[in-house]
Amino acid sequence: MVSFRNIDLLAIFDPDAGRATWASYGPWKGQHSPEFMPDGTVMLFDNEGHLSGPGGASRIIRVDLNTAGIVWEYTGTKDDPFY
Repeated sequence: MVSFRNIDLLAIFDPDAGRATWASYGPWKGQHSPEFMPDGTVMLFDNEGHLSGPGGASRIIRVDLNTAGIVWEYTGTKDDPFY
């Protein structure tokens, strides 16, 4: 898995096939440190994808690879935003 942070792209490559098997520009911006989770989702730091939300600009999200949708997120609180 590769996180192209500056273009907001997350991709999974199959080295045997020599190609990407999944890629998405998601609801994340400036993402980094993606990790596969046991349930098949991917957890990553989303540095700027929460700019319009309460609290801070950053969040930790878990993404469903089938839909590229967020299934869980942590943004901190209004008084103690995550950044």
